[in-house]
Amino acid sequence: MADAEESISRRHALVRLEEWQVNVVDLGSANGTAVRGPGETEFVRLAPDAPLELAPGATVRVGLARTFRFESNRKI
Repeated sequence: MADAEESISRRHALVRLEEWQVNVVDLGSANGTAVRGPGETEFVRLAPDAPLELAPGATVRVGLARTFRFESNRKI
């Protein structure tokens, strides 16, 4: 991920698939990882090493400004 602000750690966050759930984990990064759930307006910072299951439509912020959105085509 390009990072002009230099706010992303080399080992910042982990996104992993566990069965059918997609989780994000902050790896103890200096500037943190935060998630904004679908329909929410505020980001919530993750505690280090505490996985959080992502809901389709969630936005993940790594460092100060880089974001990505999780989408899923899986039918429930």
